[in-house]
Amino acid sequence: MPYSRDRDQFPSSMPTPQSQARRKHPITPGASDLDPYTKAVVVHVTGGGRASLSYIPTDNDDAQTVTVEVADGWVSDTSVRRVSALSVVGSGTASVWGLYN
Repeated sequence: MPYSRDRDQFPSSMPTPQSQARRKHPITPGASDLDPYTKAVVVHVTGGGRASLSYIPTDNDDAQTVTVEVADGWVSDTSVRRVSALSVVGSGTASVWGLYN
């Protein structure tokens, strides 16, 4: 079923950094910037493990990579322009998703 404006409670809401994301898409880590940059990223980890995520916030220089160890459901507190790497720490699998307005 396609999008229905009649069912949307907020069809004309103004997107802000604090507003809920409207779209979510998988991200493949790599050396290129995302197009478009994300509002935030969320990491999903299955199998009880944790993940190590390396990313560059939107306004950081290329050399200012942030690396964090995260659990399932972790959401970044910044917009993201590049996801450099994602790896599992322990067991399980991990995926990273971009959140967009």
